[in-house]
Amino acid sequence: MEQNSQLKKDYLIIATFILASFALEVSLFLFLGFGVLPKYFLFDFGFILIISGLLFITPAYKTKVAIAITILSLQAIINCVNVTLFNIFGDIFTFDMLTLGNEAAAAFSLKFIQWWSVIVMALILTAAIVAFVFFLKSGNRKPNYSQSISLFLVLTFIFSFACGTGIIKLQKNYLETAYADINNEYFESDSYLYHNLNVKIAALKKFGTFGLYMTDIYQSLGIQSAAQIKAEQDETKNYINNAKTVTDLGLTAGNNYFGISKTNNIITIMVESFEWFAIDPELTPNLYWLYTNALNFQNFYARNKTNVSEGIGILGSYSKDTQFTTFYRANSDVGSLNLPFSLPNMLKSQAETEGRNVTTAYFHDYYGYFYGRNTVLPSFGFDNCTFLEDLITKAATDPDLAGKPQATDKPTEFSDFFLDSVLFKEYISQIAPANTDQFYSHVTTVSMHGGYDFSRPRLEAEGYYDQVLSNLTMAAPTGDEATDNDYTITSSIKKWLADNGYTLPSGDDLEKFINYKAAALDTDKAIGILLDYLRTNTDKDGNALIDVTTLIVYGDHNTYMTSLSNAMKNLPETDLFTTELYRLPLMIYDKATVNQYKSDTATAEKPSGTNIITKSATTFSIVPTVMFMHGIDYKPDFYQGASLFTENSDTGFISIIGGIIDENFFSYDTIDILYSKLKKSTPQEIEIYNKALKHYQKINVAYYEKQIHLERIYKYNMFKK
Repeated sequence: MEQNSQLKKDYLIIATFILASFALEVSLFLFLGFGVLPKYFLFDFGFILIISGLLFITPAYKTKVAIAITILSLQAIINCVNVTLFNIFGDIFTFDMLTLGNEAAAAFSLKFIQWWSVIVMALILTAAIVAFVFFLKSGNRKPNYSQSISLFLVLTFIFSFACGTGIIKLQKNYLETAYADINNEYFESDSYLYHNLNVKIAALKKFGTFGLYMTDIYQSLGIQSAAQIKAEQDETKNYINNAKTVTDLGLTAGNNYFGISKTNNIITIMVESFEWFAIDPELTPNLYWLYTNALNFQNFYARNKTNVSEGIGILGSYSKDTQFTTFYRANSDVGSLNLPFSLPNMLKSQAETEGRNVTTAYFHDYYGYFYGRNTVLPSFGFDNCTFLEDLITKAATDPDLAGKPQATDKPTEFSDFFLDSVLFKEYISQIAPANTDQFYSHVTTVSMHGGYDFSRPRLEAEGYYDQVLSNLTMAAPTGDEATDNDYTITSSIKKWLADNGYTLPSGDDLEKFINYKAAALDTDKAIGILLDYLRTNTDKDGNALIDVTTLIVYGDHNTYMTSLSNAMKNLPETDLFTTELYRLPLMIYDKATVNQYKSDTATAEKPSGTNIITKSATTFSIVPTVMFMHGIDYKPDFYQGASLFTENSDTGFISIIGGIIDENFFSYDTIDILYSKLKKSTPQEIEIYNKALKHYQKINVAYYEKQIHLERIYKYNMFKK
């Protein structure tokens, strides 16, 4: 009788664990809007059976309970993190994010947390703990099994472990056979998804928490046989050796844009959280000058974290391993990285062949340790890198900044961002060194970083808030509901917003817009410092720098923090799928190229003399476009994008934080379309929709076919000297 009572206690503890684990899984799926359980719920069930088997043979009740609570706690924490990440970015947690501990801690705010999910997960976990405590206090405190009962528990463990393992194996076998007839494995094959986790959201939705994370742990360990590694390397070596240049492929013949600015200097500026609504004719005249005079790509899409967009804008591709400092799992020696295909290295190679020198430099007004920039960026081909540490030291000795402590004081917290205008003022002669044969500088700004639900003393000290508010007038009070947030906006700015499809928000959202706009004024001032310098200084041959410099300005991602992008585009905060959210500025000012484009023969899509370009572009387009303009005979197989000055330049854009995007569609797998701009009401519309969808799927399949080899190039450091 006593033995039966002890066995009952074991079963109750394990049954509580199983029920709580499934309750946590169901809660997660309901919060994410994924339904109730994963498509292949047997992965969850199999792994839970394996854990239950281990609990069976754990000798002490307290140890069983401790293990069960630990696993449930981890599951609850991951659930809360996933709900929060999904609501902010449309992303979920994977173990490679653990290398971003310092960055995550610096950027973290309690405002990000989805508290309802925390409450629900905490309630489930608390209920399980209460049950465990009750079971521990009932009956014998320590098990005292007979030999036969001990044998029974061992057999139960073996049975549970075997069943769990068998169920997982059966589920894997089903994946292998169920998708034998498919058009492409990258999106339609759930077996490919399980083994590669190429679409994290889809993997969680289909395989569940245990199915996803057990596979993620295995992949994170990088377990491969020597034969597998050699086979991958040999296959990709063959890919590298067979890669053809743009000239070999016939893309340069008769093209007016290839080499149009061959020896031009290059400045790329990636503007933090840059949106079209940051610009207007009155408050940001320098950005507006670019809008008016540069080539203006109206259908440029970007959706990645800052470091990823930055890396793409320098390398032309990116590893799905999202951290610069862990590009190579098997090659942790970052100093050995050799990336000859990066933009700075390609420019150096071209110049060396032609007997010229190129000065390459990187600038960012935040700390160098963030995303490991100070360690990795020299391997990208930059001769010099400047970070906030350097800027603070230099600005502190500038007499023009004396008496302006906000301009030079060391930031006290993550949101206390330095001013872009100070960076450009202090380093303008290094950003655009006039006494060189040719220079390439990349600048990543920080002033416009979110969140936007608080004002910033540095911006206030510069008078930016006064400038923004001078363009706002108080609305007439409308009874008791009138607040200090009730503004009307001056007609010129209101017209600018309306002409570009934006809605002036009200209340708290208007305050966010004001904070964002104040930051935009500082970035505009920085751009003004650069433009003035380029106009008034000459190169070694006496040419005005503005005439012999290619200037590229683009955004890394939208203003997702505090959902300002949604408010300005009149979309619900919960909308992560409308592609308009990710349509950002890309402007290229290059005198020769702009003149050529304006003089090109007019078409139905391009009136004569316009600087507007409507073809689709992504962050991947930037490096190939710049190289094409500068006459570099690059190999397209090493880049995910294509030059925007060639035919068929459409590029698959798969965001590392989730989402496959073009101007018409948003999906996580190109199959389940979560948003479409195209209608399907008439036969003609359906035909247009199907044609566009087929193209969308085709270019993203091509992305993955290429990405397989690009991943290996990074992983194995295949150009290592």
